[in-house]
Amino acid sequence: MEIGRPGFRVEYDSLGKREIPEEARYGIHTPGAVENCPISGTPVGAYPNLRNALAAVKQAVAEVNAELHRLEPSLGDAIVASCVAAQKGRLCDQCFVDVTQGRADTENDMNANEVICNRALELLGRPRGDYVHLDPGARMCPGGGNVYSTALRISICVAIEHLCDGCDALRSAFVRKAEEFRDLLQLDRTTQLYDAVHTTLGFKFLTHALMLDEQMVRLRASSAQLREIYLRATIDAGATAHSGYEVEAVEVEAVDAANAMTALGLPMASTPIERTQECAAYLRISGILTDIAVELSNACSDLHLISIRALFDVPEIDLAWMRTDSFVTPGRPNAMISDVVRQMALRILASDVAVTFAAESVQVHPCKTLAEHCIREIAANSEQIREMSECRRAMATAANPYIGGKSARIPGAHSRCSMLREAVLHRQLIAEEELDRALRAGAGDLSVVLSMPA
Repeated sequence: MEIGRPGFRVEYDSLGKREIPEEARYGIHTPGAVENCPISGTPVGAYPNLRNALAAVKQAVAEVNAELHRLEPSLGDAIVASCVAAQKGRLCDQCFVDVTQGRADTENDMNANEVICNRALELLGRPRGDYVHLDPGARMCPGGGNVYSTALRISICVAIEHLCDGCDALRSAFVRKAEEFRDLLQLDRTTQLYDAVHTTLGFKFLTHALMLDEQMVRLRASSAQLREIYLRATIDAGATAHSGYEVEAVEVEAVDAANAMTALGLPMASTPIERTQECAAYLRISGILTDIAVELSNACSDLHLISIRALFDVPEIDLAWMRTDSFVTPGRPNAMISDVVRQMALRILASDVAVTFAAESVQVHPCKTLAEHCIREIAANSEQIREMSECRRAMATAANPYIGGKSARIPGAHSRCSMLREAVLHRQLIAEEELDRALRAGAGDLSVVLSMPA
């Protein structure tokens, strides 16, 4: 290994040589990748799921190579220890290659190889950059695109599990509010935001819970194909693969090792070459993530609509106040969570074709934030909701089977704030019990739905 200027070492590749800072754990491929592709400005180290999955794949195959005696025990132990450190985030400051790369993401694969190798060299008491006997052990025969595509699949599956946990928490919050507000009658609105028919506030929350249920079923079903992984030596690396590598190591031991670390139950791909090229599963997942983002945005818009000050200068529900406003209006509280989630939804929509970004963006954080800091803290203003539902002309819709067009002859029945209930009962157009029954019939019964299993 050539010695460079003080504080630097010299590394070589097929394009020439380059000075690398002595303290750096990355090697010659990393700065070149940074210079060639400054695309998104986001390093791969910023995505823990992807970073950890990449290290886990390399650890799994390193363990197999050690069992096949392709690595000395001390060397295998050092590589595995480096991979474990990478999964714990101890080496992420060295993984700063842009997440957007070309050529099967060889750049990020080589960045990971260099960092893992140099950490292993440190553990062995050797100088950084002395890759002579170590680099083949880190590459472990699968090509870069093979390793990266497997890591990408694993990272998305992990992100989906986190997303489902977050959506389950949000669904539970919606269901609790549906039960709490099940008997609170209110006016629904049309798509043009006009008064519609009566429903209950509980139904509004239950609707969002049921929509999340539907999306979770779709997401879990679509993620099954992503779980099929391929760790066999790729075509370009096959010439250097160990004779026992394909059958013994990949088909059995490497996959078992990967499953032991991820607990995902990953099967081997039945058609390996297709799994490295097909994108249908990514597109399906991306579409479902977009649907979830739209649903979260709709839910937040709904919450915002019924929390604004309306006819009586009192909102139908109170959202939790998370902060005070700016110095311009320091006394005004701000319920910001629904706005934050809507902004996240827009980001996901904009990233629809970039499945990695979409999976990382929509994961647990927006759902749990919405559940913990918004939905659970919602309080209904029961008296305000009752007054609004009884004074609006939409009450005539529910009572129509009983009073027909008689409400049109009530003076002021269609004014902005006519107490229609009082007018109807005062003129004895319908008995109070029948009116209440008519309103409840239109609102529906939540008992059956709320008793259904999640």
